[in-house]
Amino acid sequence: MSLHEQRLQIDAKRRTGVLFCVLGGIMAAVSLAVLIGDPQSIGGWLSAVTPLLLVPLGIFNIVTYRRELGAFEDAHGRDAGLQDPAA
Repeated sequence: MSLHEQRLQIDAKRRTGVLFCVLGGIMAAVSLAVLIGDPQSIGGWLSAVTPLLLVPLGIFNIVTYRRELGAFEDAHGRDAGLQDPAA
């Protein structure tokens, strides 16, 4: 696997982590709105569980990204795997 592909694989973890955190925040807001409207709604309570899973998983992915990026840059150099944009 080339250095560029390795960097892309590591960067995918950051994107996934950010996506999980954003989706978890949106789902938390929606489930809160549903629960405020109808506190007896079982769907609101079940949808409140999903952000509790997504946000920690997103944070884990971001922390893993930082650790793997540091190890990759220590092993191959700071600019390893980066490509210059085409002019």
